[in-house]
Amino acid sequence: MIWKGVEFPIAVLFLAGFGGCLLLQGCIWLFFLFTSNQELARLEQLPVVSAAGLRDSTTGREVLIEGRIDERSPVAESGLVAYHVEQLRENSDGDLEWRTTETIAPPLLVLLADGPVQVSGDYSLRNPPAEVTMSSDLRHTGFPVHTPLIAIGMIVDGLEGPELRAEFIAEGTRANFIAQAQTFAVSGAWVGGILSGIGVLLLAIGAVVLMRRNLR
Repeated sequence: MIWKGVEFPIAVLFLAGFGGCLLLQGCIWLFFLFTSNQELARLEQLPVVSAAGLRDSTTGREVLIEGRIDERSPVAESGLVAYHVEQLRENSDGDLEWRTTETIAPPLLVLLADGPVQVSGDYSLRNPPAEVTMSSDLRHTGFPVHTPLIAIGMIVDGLEGPELRAEFIAEGTRANFIAQAQTFAVSGAWVGGILSGIGVLLLAIGAVVLMRRNLR
């Protein structure tokens, strides 16, 4: 026996299993950290263009714009322009949680410092600032008119001239988005490193205990 009342194989399996789970979670954190750092580096290198600069740029160029959602953008019943439809549903544990069932990402008009820019649809939403309750089990989270945002995407030819085919939109400014990504990178490194370290330690303890047992 390694612990009182606990059979030796069970104790080793517990250490190995728990350590493996922690190591896996740590690796997942570090993987997301890696992809986040890649996106951060890409964001820092992207040029911020004005409305005039976008019109004068060649199609296919990846750029970033910074502005506000123009009031001429189509607004839904919830008062939002782009939003997630979330429903309250039961998870596998029997607990209720909000789940995104649909994302509404229509074309929208973004007002930059020197004029409007048309953004085409089918982009993803980051950091939606508003939450509107539609019913007891239905809500919308998204972007109302006048929300300050950034949009990253590629310049394409639209019906009325060059427009941005956005990959995603996010609330706030470029500086705020970078600061949030940097904060996540620091916290993610700590969490991923700690989980991985504890997982490796538990696996090592289990291996040492098993080796000592076999040497007896």
